[in-house]
Amino acid sequence: MGEDILKFNSCRDLPLEDRNVLEGKRVTGTLRHALMEGYNLTKARLENLDLRDANLKNSSFFAVNIKHVDFRGANLTRVDLAKVTGLDTARFDDDTVLYDVELDEISQVYPIVARRLKRYRYAGAFKREHPFLYWPWQVSCACGRSWIRLLSLGVTLTFLFGLFYYLGSAKSEPKWLPKLTFNSFDTTTLGEASLQESELHNSNSDWRLGVCCLQFSAMTFVGFNMAGAMWSDMWTGFWVTAEAWIGLAFIGILITVIAVTMTARE
Repeated sequence: MGEDILKFNSCRDLPLEDRNVLEGKRVTGTLRHALMEGYNLTKARLENLDLRDANLKNSSFFAVNIKHVDFRGANLTRVDLAKVTGLDTARFDDDTVLYDVELDEISQVYPIVARRLKRYRYAGAFKREHPFLYWPWQVSCACGRSWIRLLSLGVTLTFLFGLFYYLGSAKSEPKWLPKLTFNSFDTTTLGEASLQESELHNSNSDWRLGVCCLQFSAMTFVGFNMAGAMWSDMWTGFWVTAEAWIGLAFIGILITVIAVTMTARE
């Protein structure tokens, strides 16, 4: 006997009155946004099926093949994923609803996937409860899943602070800009009057000032003092202290994210 194949071009093609229609069938195409709460999918083959944003709450997934199935944004509340095949190839994201999914049982077969699903569930719950805080967290480190992205953010912050120091040190106004002095320039201030008296008029001096400001920013960000760098006004002290505290917090977060990422790969 030939294999029963059901192909869907839209969720509107799915019969809503028969919840056993997919049992034991090979299902292809797309069921995106489908309302499939309580459906019996026992022994169904769903390879490569698009189930994004589908409602699969309380559905039976016993012995289902979900190889390369796209579950992004789907509602999988109380779905038993421990008895499926191909779970390690299926796609999930922070919008996948994983309430009451038995991750401990899944970890016995797919330990790495179980940890990944746990982080999706936590990030998704955080997104729904704190949407305005979620996006900075996602952009900065993929909700704690990417230390490389977080490190890139640290490098960017260091560069921006260095640029900020350079712009402030090369100008006398406004007063709230940082004013740094470097001994290598043999000047007591880097304000407008000093620029007329020192070598900072030429492009080579501007380049040297930029390098010093960037070096100062990098050392301040990681908690070190740069020899030869001085300031005497309150605003500069405020900006330097702010960068130092941001850098201290950043290093702690970076170490935590790296530790969590390495643990998740074990």
